[in-house]
Amino acid sequence: ITRNVYNEFYIDLNSEDFTGRFALHLNGLLKNKNRRVRNPLFQKIKNAYPVIFEISIFIANLIKEAYPFILINDDETSYIALHVGAQIENQTFNKINTVIINPKYLNLNSLIQSKIEINYSNELNILRIVSNEDEMNELCRSEKVDLIISTIGIPKKKGIETVTVSVFINQDDLSQIYSAIERIKTNNIQSSPHSLIKYFDGSFCYFNESMKNREQIIATLCQQHPDLSPSFYRRVLLREEISSTEYLNMAIAHPIECNEKNTFITVGIFKKPFRWNNNFIDIVFLLSVSRKDRESFLKILADLIKIFSSEDWKKERKRVLNYEQFIDFLEAQQFKKH
Repeated sequence: ITRNVYNEFYIDLNSEDFTGRFALHLNGLLKNKNRRVRNPLFQKIKNAYPVIFEISIFIANLIKEAYPFILINDDETSYIALHVGAQIENQTFNKINTVIINPKYLNLNSLIQSKIEINYSNELNILRIVSNEDEMNELCRSEKVDLIISTIGIPKKKGIETVTVSVFINQDDLSQIYSAIERIKTNNIQSSPHSLIKYFDGSFCYFNESMKNREQIIATLCQQHPDLSPSFYRRVLLREEISSTEYLNMAIAHPIECNEKNTFITVGIFKKPFRWNNNFIDIVFLLSVSRKDRESFLKILADLIKIFSSEDWKKERKRVLNYEQFIDFLEAQQFKKH
């Protein structure tokens, strides 16, 4: 499970803490294969932590493939999400990947790292402390680095924030780090809509009251792409059967694995809210993610949910009647301060 999750999402669950707790959980599933659990927090977990829930759906499907006799419903999946969330709370997609550069002869690595983590552990994911620029360049080739904190003067690298600090990390140094964090956050927020726009290819549907069910809607969205394989539609429906892809006021229909030929997003907007499963939705996305873009899947999902569950969308949605107006709204989000 941990290997497959990493290969699909680049999320590392492989720790003794997670595997120990989750092995016990899985053992309970195997011993009580027909148990029906209820989790009153299911909907709150799904809506508040959609990325974690998506990973949990993937894990639930792996378990069902290995043990077809086990009953795993949405409530059980939300319990899996608690295990996943506990493991990834302190890592990955929300934090800023950071490298610290400090020469070995100064012998102050632990002090520097502890001072930074005491103040910014919720913001920074410190990948490594390296001793010189060459080691830093090597790391940047293998890892995505957002921030470099260095006790020595180094040339700035394109696309990476760089802060030069003293070896004893004083208040001025912490203020510089804070400013860099805020700049990175602002750039990330402003670039999100822009990075989403490149995945929209002009395919668009405006749904009136004639649509009867979600299967018909998904089929209509798929028809916007004549080159899609027939299996794509079936795999999207299979994902819906495992757990509905509705989040709050939207649905993001997609196959369970990122293994498609092309990455694209097709959008459908409803004239009146449509009952997808449990929720009434006003917008639906058909999402296809290629194997080479699978690292972007969770970010695409998170950005779609963030933008289209916002108050801005609720205010503007009735004015969006065609693809051009939809893109105008998305572009406007690029320059909005959150």
